[in-house]
Amino acid sequence: AGRANGLLSDPPLTMLLSAQAAQLDGDDAAAAKFFTAMLEKPETEFLGLRGLLTQAIKGADWDRALDLARRAYNLKPRSDWVASSYFDLLTRAGRWRLADGILSESIKNKLVTGEESRHRKAVLAFQEGLDAQDRGDSAAAMKFIKKANDLDPSFIPAAQRLSALFVEAGKVRKAASKIEDS
Repeated sequence: AGRANGLLSDPPLTMLLSAQAAQLDGDDAAAAKFFTAMLEKPETEFLGLRGLLTQAIKGADWDRALDLARRAYNLKPRSDWVASSYFDLLTRAGRWRLADGILSESIKNKLVTGEESRHRKAVLAFQEGLDAQDRGDSAAAMKFIKKANDLDPSFIPAAQRLSALFVEAGKVRKAASKIEDS
């Protein structure tokens, strides 16, 4: 990397080489320094964010990772790895509605299609239902968990929870029917 820096007149490329060389040497602090310097130039900002995001995830610094993913997503929302990373970090943080918005954008951008998108939407609706149930809002819980089951009838946690809600509401036949369907 040092030799490339002396031979090339392309600082963005040499910063990337230096960051990667530092990573390979296990010098995360030096790599972070180079990735951070890359944020200052528009042509390397995205690569710098990717490097820092990878480090934040590796170090389980979830708040920083979420912030970096948001910044990277704002730069390149059509990038598959950015959208996927941002979605995963939002779900890890329990930010279901924002994750659903990112998922909808990913579907629109053809990054996620068909069965996978329905399953992910079902999981998000299910999580919102669990949150509503924790708040004591039975009507909202039923609405979200039913939505999850409608989106993906094979998603067993939603079918099980929906059946339990039906039993609590005195609708035992509906509960049995949902279990049989799934």
